[in-house]
Amino acid sequence: MNGAHFHLLVNHMPIVGTILGFLILLSGIVIKNNTVKQTGLATLIFAALSSGLALLTGDPAGETVENLPGITEAMIEHHESIAYSSL
Repeated sequence: MNGAHFHLLVNHMPIVGTILGFLILLSGIVIKNNTVKQTGLATLIFAALSSGLALLTGDPAGETVENLPGITEAMIEHHESIAYSSL
């Protein structure tokens, strides 16, 4: 497994975790269950922490794909700037 594979593995966790955590938290609020609310908050915390992991794996992924045909340095820099904005 190289840097690009690992980055692809972890970069979906913040997105899916945020959506899932929000839905769990919302359902906990609606049904007034503290355990469900805490589960939603824990899921959101996990999603936040996993975004840092996705950011840390970005540079090795960029180094892996920078020499592939059709990939330019500008594309990688654009992807990186969007990643920092979403962080």
